[in-house]
Amino acid sequence: MTKMDSEQEAEELLSKPKTATSEQVEMNNLDGDGHSANFKPQNSVVKFDSKPSHKKKHGSTKRDHGKRKASKSGDNGDVSGDSDNNESYVQVDRHMPMFRHRNSTSLVRATIDIPGESLKKIKKKRQRPPGLGLKIVVVILFLMILVGVLVTWSFYKEERLAILSGQKFRFMEDTRTLYLAFDSSDPVEEGVLGLNLPSWQLPKSCSDEWEEINKLCYWWRNGASLKVLYYKLNSMHCYNVTWESLNRNIEPKDCYDIGILDWYGLSANIRGSHHTLSAQNFSYVPLVPGGGRVLGSVVERYWLASNGIAFITSEEDPILLSWNNDLPDKFCIWSSYRHPFYARKTAGNLSHLHYTMCKADNMETTHLAMRQFFNTAPSPQTPVLRDWLRTPVWAIGPVNLTNVTEPLHAMALDLIDFLDSNSTQSCGVVELDFGWETYLGDLAFKTEDLEDITLMLQNLSSHGCQLSLPVSLFSHFLSRNFDYLLRKNYFVRDAGGDAVGLTKWQGDQLAYLDISNPDAVKWFLTKLKILKAKFGIHTFKFLHGESGILPFKAQFKETFDPVWYTTTYNYLVTNFTNTTLMHSGMGTQNLPIAISIMGRLEMRGPDRCLTDIIPSLLTAGILGYPYLALDGSELWSQGIVGEDLFLRWTQMSAFLPVMKVYTPPHGFTPQNFELLKNWTQFHIKTIIPLINKLAQEVMHGAPLIRPIWWVDPQDAVAQGIGDEFLVGNDILVAPVLCEKTRKRNIYLPSGKWKDPLKRLDLDGGRWIYDYRINLEEIPYFLAS
Repeated sequence: MTKMDSEQEAEELLSKPKTATSEQVEMNNLDGDGHSANFKPQNSVVKFDSKPSHKKKHGSTKRDHGKRKASKSGDNGDVSGDSDNNESYVQVDRHMPMFRHRNSTSLVRATIDIPGESLKKIKKKRQRPPGLGLKIVVVILFLMILVGVLVTWSFYKEERLAILSGQKFRFMEDTRTLYLAFDSSDPVEEGVLGLNLPSWQLPKSCSDEWEEINKLCYWWRNGASLKVLYYKLNSMHCYNVTWESLNRNIEPKDCYDIGILDWYGLSANIRGSHHTLSAQNFSYVPLVPGGGRVLGSVVERYWLASNGIAFITSEEDPILLSWNNDLPDKFCIWSSYRHPFYARKTAGNLSHLHYTMCKADNMETTHLAMRQFFNTAPSPQTPVLRDWLRTPVWAIGPVNLTNVTEPLHAMALDLIDFLDSNSTQSCGVVELDFGWETYLGDLAFKTEDLEDITLMLQNLSSHGCQLSLPVSLFSHFLSRNFDYLLRKNYFVRDAGGDAVGLTKWQGDQLAYLDISNPDAVKWFLTKLKILKAKFGIHTFKFLHGESGILPFKAQFKETFDPVWYTTTYNYLVTNFTNTTLMHSGMGTQNLPIAISIMGRLEMRGPDRCLTDIIPSLLTAGILGYPYLALDGSELWSQGIVGEDLFLRWTQMSAFLPVMKVYTPPHGFTPQNFELLKNWTQFHIKTIIPLINKLAQEVMHGAPLIRPIWWVDPQDAVAQGIGDEFLVGNDILVAPVLCEKTRKRNIYLPSGKWKDPLKRLDLDGGRWIYDYRINLEEIPYFLAS
């Protein structure tokens, strides 16, 4: 057959109509490459890829698929597929035209000659292969498993994306912004992290997406590592943030929005204090009592926002705090061993920063849950506290309210006369709250006053009074013990470690006793024992002790962290005496102590007002110190306190756990004398039983003296009230703080209240304007 004849025959076959001819039947039974089962190509050789094509041409039919399944094995010359050498060869006429079978994606040269015996064999080969049903079942099971895996993965990815995309937390690597969502209905808390890292450097993730979905981990090469952990604690959503520095020059610093929220906590006994932190403004100060001469004498590394978010930092970290200063409307925490306060022999350590943020439904719920991070306060029914709280503390000072100097023993006799006239009143503790030393650190009475003091002490002791003296770890450089302590190396040293470190306090240069030195502590306690034995002193009020007023870069005899100076001081003295008043505190809520809340005078126009008292009372309670007493030693030293403020002080003090009354009213009218007796009886018969009833609440973290939002934590008006307080949830007190004042505005939080003065039943959640008060009255309301 010539080339022309072959081409002509092929064209005729392709152009014929689709009738059921035997030729077309055989044509339809060609295999996938367009060959008959008996086709024997000749002459030339073409090489084929043994791998079948999986691409399906549009329009192929079920029969077309059947053709591909036909076996390529056959008689002599059959093509063998899937051979070990992955190749197969077919002889064809190299001059045959190109032909594309409609079911094939390969171009081949082929003749259209179909042998007559091929149809029967092809049909035989198209029979269903054995085990096909089992294969179908396996495929179906595989698909079901695959679907299950995909569904599980989708839920996993959805939850992970929910966390990472902002429903719980999200970290933007380029801006280092951390978004924290505590509740779907609340705004997202926003913080800018790693401010001391190079701004151009992007972090690398150290998280494994197959790990727990509540974690994020990043690290900056030669910089620091960051870990964020989300978890639930009781009803709270919490985030723990941990920085570990990898370079001594990199010190973690994070800032968060203050926002329009009110913030509470952190520090009590701040001069010029406000009941919220929102009014504060200071740049990086150490988070210790007296830090930067800005923070007060009572500090905890904890603050609470009006929307229920609480923030607490580790006591082990060298933390500095800036509030609404370096970055407007933000607070910033910075961990730095290079700050002078933290710079000591261990300087050079890599900085670390750990803090936790939690939020529940409201402030009260959050606070009670967060109290587990603090020491638990002792019960007021503890024998030591019970005996101490049941009677007022009487303070005798050198100031007489009539502006007439009076000997100390005469003041003692006035007190004794008052107690004798009140047959139900026992003496209790009498505090000699005056400058009994010539210089701080003498730990001995003034020589010129010794006769008067000895007579006073004899009079008080004979009436069963327990005497208390204020003492301090300070030593004035002119004090009688200074030279001895200097020779013995009992003082805290300066930055170089060779000379005594001096600190300035109220205009004087003072040295601090080194309480890391056991010999120095033994000397101090021995001096106190001598005072107890010689003069019948029962207990002491311990002043100062704030870590933040230590000398610059203070050095100690033993390895000692200055952060713990206040804490160590409190533990040291409470082991020496059963009960005491402390001026400072940090991490000592579990001790049987009362915190002295400093009162000060402030001029408002022509009148004097008591200031700083209620904000410090509320803050100390939030910080976990339930037993509080007013301290007027600084107030009384500022001048003569008139009749108005003396009575206002006494009225407010009667509602506190420890009632402290200054200088009996010698020269007052019998009416005022009677008022003092009534208020002391009110304290004993009403407040002390209420405090005992609240014992379980105290041990579970609730303060005794509470902000008025405690009964309605979501009341925005109550959150802003800083001149009223609650005793438990039972009594609301709205003191008068300025002399000559006879009216004030009062806000009652939600609930039902009784007014004992006006004999009225009142609904809460509203203001009472221009509430009128006489001098002998203090506004208070009973929950009904």
